[in-house]
Amino acid sequence: MNLFIDDKPATPPDSLDGAGFEAFCQFCGDHLLTGGRAIQSVRMDGKDVDCVNPPSDLAFSAAERVEVTTCPVEELVLVVLRHQAESACALGDEAMELSTDCLIELPQDVLKDWRSVLESLKPLLQFTPKLLMIQAMTGVEDEKFSEANLTARILDIQNAVDTARQSLESLDVVVFSDTLELKIVPWLKEHGAFAEKLLQTIQSRMETAAVSTK
Repeated sequence: MNLFIDDKPATPPDSLDGAGFEAFCQFCGDHLLTGGRAIQSVRMDGKDVDCVNPPSDLAFSAAERVEVTTCPVEELVLVVLRHQAESACALGDEAMELSTDCLIELPQDVLKDWRSVLESLKPLLQFTPKLLMIQAMTGVEDEKFSEANLTARILDIQNAVDTARQSLESLDVVVFSDTLELKIVPWLKEHGAFAEKLLQTIQSRMETAAVSTK
């Protein structure tokens, strides 16, 4: 593999010989972090790599040329937080709409919409611990987001999802609607609001730092 980082040739360690994309990103991420930078994009043999649907380990290890473009860590964090805030708020609106529609739609239509909500909810739930990591770096306080209540917060949404699923299986659309409106939608709105709070804090500090260096 010929590795280039920001158009400059780099020598990957022997431990990456035959390694897959995930191991490669882990190495690059750790390596770049020491210099305050992060991976922005990856190209493999001239083609952009979709990090959501990454190449197989076999395909990646067979690549002849891998190009990594980097950016400051702060910029990447802003992009991620903006995505979390927008996704959570949009999904909250979608779940709220479903809480009403489920009372009049056919069961098969409700099930299809519910599965869509679930698929979009998973990455938000998985990112919750990382929100706390960013919170620790910024010092932003929020009583609903802390190490002490992280497990309870994750458990709350998992229990709500289980209740919604069970009520839908038993065709109890009233309980399903109430669970969406009273449990899942508030959780999503809180998640989005907190991500936005972190985003605004970091953005404000970056702007202040930029002004002070002029």
